[in-house]
Amino acid sequence: MAQLKALDCKMRVEIENRLDSFRQIWDAGSSEVMFLELAFCIFTPQSKARSCWSAVERLNATGLLWEGDARDISNIITCVRFRHTKARRIVEARSRFFNDGAFNLKETLVLQESPEQMRAWLAQNVNGLGYK
Repeated sequence: MAQLKALDCKMRVEIENRLDSFRQIWDAGSSEVMFLELAFCIFTPQSKARSCWSAVERLNATGLLWEGDARDISNIITCVRFRHTKARRIVEARSRFFNDGAFNLKETLVLQESPEQMRAWLAQNVNGLGYK
C-alpha cells in the first residue's frame, strides 16, 4: 500500500507539472507554438509519442511544418503511422489557421467560451482530432 501511495504522489506531481506547462503555453505561447502541439496531437494516434514529438521538431526546424506540402512532410515523418494521411491533415490544419499572413489558432480558440468548448470546436473542425 505504501508503494502505491508513493507512486500516486510521484505521478500526481508529474501530471500537475505537465498541466502547468500547457497553461504556460496558453498564457505566453503564440499560435505558432500552439500549432506545434496541435501537430503532435494529429501525429500521435497509433504512434509513439516520443517519435511524434521528434517528427514535429524536425518539421519545425526545416520549415516544412509551415510551408511544406503533404509529400514533403510525409517524407520527414516516417516514424509516424499513417504518415501520408497525417501529413495531409497537417497541411489542412495549417491552411485553416493561416490567414492574412499569420497564424490565428489562439485567436480562433479564444472565441470559445470555455476550455470544454475549445476542445469541442477542435474535435469538430480539425481533421484528425477528436475526443481521445
